[in-house]
Amino acid sequence: MQTFLSRQLIVKNITTLLSNSAISQGITALALLLTARQLGASVFGQYAGAMALAGILSVGFSLGLDIWLLREGGRVPIQLAETVGSVTLIKFCGGIIWLGMITLLSYTLLKSLFPPQLMVLSAVAVWLDSILMTSLTAFKASLQNTYTLIIESISDFVWLLGTLTLIVININQAEPFVLMRIIILLISVLVSIIWVKGILGLRLSIDTIKRSLRSSPPYAISEF
Repeated sequence: MQTFLSRQLIVKNITTLLSNSAISQGITALALLLTARQLGASVFGQYAGAMALAGILSVGFSLGLDIWLLREGGRVPIQLAETVGSVTLIKFCGGIIWLGMITLLSYTLLKSLFPPQLMVLSAVAVWLDSILMTSLTAFKASLQNTYTLIIESISDFVWLLGTLTLIVININQAEPFVLMRIIILLISVLVSIIWVKGILGLRLSIDTIKRSLRSSPPYAISEF
């Protein structure tokens, strides 16, 4: 009976993840296509390039810890609250330092490539998205992917609505599109952390923080 239930649970989570992936990717693709059409090739190129560069550089604070969290959460479920809390704190604190460095680079070395304000806003969006991914990874590790589906799908759907709103009022600059995304991600992060705290628990452990940092290099290389 237990084996049947375990298999049923796994199948349910696989189905939920596939559904979530299809919905999320579909909405994301539509939002980006609409954004590209509204901004035009030149402005959208800067938008996409800044987001892509920020995403590549984000390994500097994310350190591949979501991959480590997924492994550790499945291997030692009883410590999941400490693992999630520790990874979230590392990303939050490390991300603030990272944002400072990106801001400095945006107004010096990168200003010939991207508008500094756009680069900084893109970095903030990537930082918040990374923190959101930690919460979603916690639900994946605990095989509670219904919450993953709800949070990510609603967040992406609101992003699409926000994109349509900016198009209706005829915004032709990249920065408002990124700022809109930041606001949606910030709300999504707050909701997801509240849910993680209420459902899985959220605790800090100095030992877990040290262990995760020691284990991070191969995961960071993999993510990069």
